[in-house]
Amino acid sequence: MTEPGDTPDILDTEPEEEMLCPHCLRPTDPISHFCNHCAGPTSMHSSIDPMGQVYSMGHAYRNSTDRPTKFVTVLGIWLIFSPLMVPLLFVIITIPWTWLRYGEGDFNSIYALIFGLGLGSLYGLIIYKTTRSYLKHKQQQTDITNGNTQSPRESSNL
Repeated sequence: MTEPGDTPDILDTEPEEEMLCPHCLRPTDPISHFCNHCAGPTSMHSSIDPMGQVYSMGHAYRNSTDRPTKFVTVLGIWLIFSPLMVPLLFVIITIPWTWLRYGEGDFNSIYALIFGLGLGSLYGLIIYKTTRSYLKHKQQQTDITNGNTQSPRESSNL
């Protein structure tokens, strides 16, 4: 118990520091390498560890497709995935053409066609989702600057 003339020594007690996630700014565990809320990397270890690099890249791709706020992000996604679609389109077009022309097809060409269709659909979906999210974000910013704060659903119900 302290006596009436004694003052507690405030300087001796150190405040507990919380580590904040650099992506979502929520408190996170200081020893964890990824945020529990947004799964963003919070330490340098996540960039050095091979599996951490995979998770970090996944976080970057999720952010770029879900919440692109700058045109350069959309341009980057187009530049990454569009050139990959060209050979896939070549495979998708030439395999059925070969079947029709020569009347033969084997299981390898069927697998290549299915693989080409799957990857082409995935790449197209990534490009579409990124572009759509960017245009939606840009429209929301325009509506906010113009003073229109209603969502499209609310305005269509009127």
